[in-house]
Parts: sequence; C-alpha cells; structure tokens
Amino acid sequence: MALARLLDWHAGSVVAEIGAGGGEMMLDAAGRVGPTGHVYATEVSTEKLAHLKELAAEEKDHNITVLE
Repeated sequence: MALARLLDWHAGSVVAEIGAGGGEMMLDAAGRVGPTGHVYATEVSTEKLAHLKELAAEEKDHNITVLE
C-alpha cells in the first residue's frame, strides 16, 4: 500500500488505525510491522468490529489489538 510506504511502517512500528472498516489496512500493517511491532484498530460499526476481532484472532503474529 502506498500509504504504508509513505508513513514508513516497518518492523517494530506501532500503528493505530481508526475506522478500520473491513480490516485490509489493519492486516497489511500487521504484516509490515511483524512480531516486534503492533497494530491497534478500532471501528464504530459493531458488525465491522466483530469482523476485525475475527481477523485479528487469525493473525499469525498475534500483533493486533482491536479496541471498542
């Protein structure tokens, strides 16, 4: 993602995504920051929030926290 390059997300970075929607950027960020970084994501839609939590639970590096 162009935004990730612009913001220089790299291994060990901490990222906050507000309005995470369907989680595409959240997952991309998690892959870029790796196991030494962390992604915090939130969403106002309860349906989307539930979906984000499911995606985060499946993430192999366990580096995503979904906040309500």
